[in-house]
Amino acid sequence: KEHEENIKSNLKRLYHHVRTLKFEGRLVCELFIERPAREMYPDYYALIKSPIDLKTIKKRVDTNKYKSHNDMEADMQLLVHNAQIYNVEGSEVYEDASRLM
Repeated sequence: KEHEENIKSNLKRLYHHVRTLKFEGRLVCELFIERPAREMYPDYYALIKSPIDLKTIKKRVDTNKYKSHNDMEADMQLLVHNAQIYNVEGSEVYEDASRLM
């Protein structure tokens, strides 16, 4: 139980860091908080088979779905991977995704 609380505390701290990370005066995470709207980006959902966003990651932290740091890291890597698959290399979104890790 104490071990779970330590993990949760550490993951909350890590999530806070991701949510407050700035680059050139702007929040890096802004485009990753929620998934793209399906109506506006149907091609995203055709291409990305496992969409994820920071709201989902936060919910998983809060509800103890992550049993280790590796679990959260895997979801963060998926988020970055999805952004880099969908967006053009060198674009702001692509680069911001890289900055999250």
